[in-house]
Amino acid sequence: MPDLSKYKAFLFDLDGTLVDSLDLWNWVYRAYIEKLGKIPLGVDEMHEQIGRIYHGSAAGCAKNHGETVMELIHKEYGIKGISPAEGVRIRDELIENRWGEVRYKRGAARFLNWAHDNGYMRALVTMASRSAVDTLTFRNECCQAEADFSKIFGDNIITAENDVKKKPEPDAYLAAAEMLGLSPAECLVFEDSFWGVTAGVRAGMDVVAVYDGAHLPIIGEIRALTKYHINSYDDFVI
Repeated sequence: MPDLSKYKAFLFDLDGTLVDSLDLWNWVYRAYIEKLGKIPLGVDEMHEQIGRIYHGSAAGCAKNHGETVMELIHKEYGIKGISPAEGVRIRDELIENRWGEVRYKRGAARFLNWAHDNGYMRALVTMASRSAVDTLTFRNECCQAEADFSKIFGDNIITAENDVKKKPEPDAYLAAAEMLGLSPAECLVFEDSFWGVTAGVRAGMDVVAVYDGAHLPIIGEIRALTKYHINSYDDFVI
């Protein structure tokens, strides 16, 4: 485990790192496929398929860099006549009223409140849209009751709308460090995905790989990128 006293700030990814949204994403992609007249797989099979087409291996991640999950879904199911951007719009409509079902990952709320109370700087660094972040966090009453995002992060939030290159490029994490007025060495990154961990490492930051079932097929490859990894935030004795 890292010595937390070495750092001045903690930088967090959101989806899969702070919040447990695996079941929701499995549901929405099944609903999307069905809406377009295709026959989706069951929940467990869908999770396995998403993992296979998107996270099958670290090499697969590199090969698919630049392709979104939506593009890969269209390719896998032979969906034609609809752009990935339009697909994302339809997907977001389907998911809009279900964000409130998402909860913090085990121990995450406690860790966020501890970091705030002990004077660590915090930033959220996600490639999700700002609207998704707001719906998932600020308008999620259960999450807000456990750890208030306004209190925890304030305006220290990097999203898809910021003019930075996407992960695995380091730009988003470097932008967050600059926003906080810190050097990379003063920041500790928390990430769940291969691309996210890679981005933090490329930024010259220490990274904690947070376990998430979405990346189970390549969990060993993710953990090989960094010496720090946790199964949950309860692993920290604070």
